[in-house]
Amino acid sequence: MTIVISALRTELLTGSFASLYSAFVPTRDLNAMGTVINTPGLTGSSITVGTVTALDIQQCVVAAEYIGLTQPQRDLWNALVTTAVTGIAISNTLIRAQTAVVWSAATVTRSNLALLQTRSCSRGETLFGENTVVDLNSLYVAITQP
Repeated sequence: MTIVISALRTELLTGSFASLYSAFVPTRDLNAMGTVINTPGLTGSSITVGTVTALDIQQCVVAAEYIGLTQPQRDLWNALVTTAVTGIAISNTLIRAQTAVVWSAATVTRSNLALLQTRSCSRGETLFGENTVVDLNSLYVAITQP
């Protein structure tokens, strides 16, 4: 996602979390500002996850529950996981519906999968979207622009 310099400037200088950066802005300590804005969990924010890796989703599976699946359920699950070359779009309603067909609400696997839907995020992600990393150049431009 695109970093909006004016929004970044507001974040650093006058936003509700400006106190996190106040020691670093006057000295132009870009590394410290970058650490603060890009570290997940510092502000307690969370983000809805759009895509996860096949490994992330497979790690949620309880082996004993997988053994109990019917062959059509196994085939559908395997298709979901093995076709995810660039990740699985867990925000997609069709993927969610297919997952619900495979894993009943009473399973630990389904509960584990539900936990993947949100995660702790950095302030940069809160402002500019999932997986955004605010680079040092953007920080410099934001604090030096008039």
